[in-house]
Amino acid sequence: MALNEREVMAALRVLVGVAKADGVIHEAERAALEAALAGVQLPEGMSLDKLLQETVDVGAQLALLESAEAKGKVYEAAVSLAYAEREGSTEEKKLLEQIRSGLGIAEEEATLATRLAREIGETLVPGAVEPVTDPEQREKAVDSDIRKYSVIAAALGAFPIPVADLVVNLGVVGLHTKMFHDIGRSYGFTTTKEQVKNLIGGVGVGTGARVAVVSLAKFIPGWGSVVGATTNFVATYALGKVAKRYYTSQGQADLKDLKDLFASAQKEGRVVYDQNRAEIESKANASKARLEALATQLRQGSITPEEYQRQVADLG
Repeated sequence: MALNEREVMAALRVLVGVAKADGVIHEAERAALEAALAGVQLPEGMSLDKLLQETVDVGAQLALLESAEAKGKVYEAAVSLAYAEREGSTEEKKLLEQIRSGLGIAEEEATLATRLAREIGETLVPGAVEPVTDPEQREKAVDSDIRKYSVIAAALGAFPIPVADLVVNLGVVGLHTKMFHDIGRSYGFTTTKEQVKNLIGGVGVGTGARVAVVSLAKFIPGWGSVVGATTNFVATYALGKVAKRYYTSQGQADLKDLKDLFASAQKEGRVVYDQNRAEIESKANASKARLEALATQLRQGSITPEEYQRQVADLG
């Protein structure tokens, strides 16, 4: 299933509507949307700036979505945007209900999507990482972890998995918190889930917006695995560099400096991805079947979010 051009623009406008539901586009959301759409050819005369400036009639955009598959993916993307990093605001919840009703999404399906987004976003599965006292060995271990998690994130963004795509897309949220926590352990720090989430949010990663765009990109001709894999790899790589700087500074790094580092590290991450694209794509292909099985098991309730996140991380 692929979205046609009219559905693509309608889907993006619905996401903008959700992002603006509380009256403002947050800096992290804007940056994440911009990064996720980097290199994507929007229809002539259209840009992210124009999209963000529009007054969106969400109901009118919903009417442009034709297939049941398109409607389902747009709803899942909207849920990811609202719940991937935090509890949705009152305004977002009201708009999500309008979207659910307008698209004819069953309440049972909507409840499941919301529950999965909340549970995956709240899950932190610490690894068995011991502090490394030798600075040279520690740097090698941390750089290896950043690379590992970035490749896993690329696999999560690479393929549409119709049966359980929401779960696969949201997997990157838990992956980010786990990576940040585990890098801290290498430096001898034990960081709580709340501290990690606050740090990630403070840097401006905008994970929810990225997840939402990636979930749509998989079903848009010309975007597909390239956008999803690249976006996830780059964001994870940059966040790993931020975690490394934060713990190297003994937790004293200035937040503005970390935000600047995240922006510059994304550019570096894109270069690294391009230089190693064949290897990354090969590893992503090797993980596809296992990711699909794990996502289906979580959706069906046969494994817990903790077990899902642990096994996803083990793919590296």
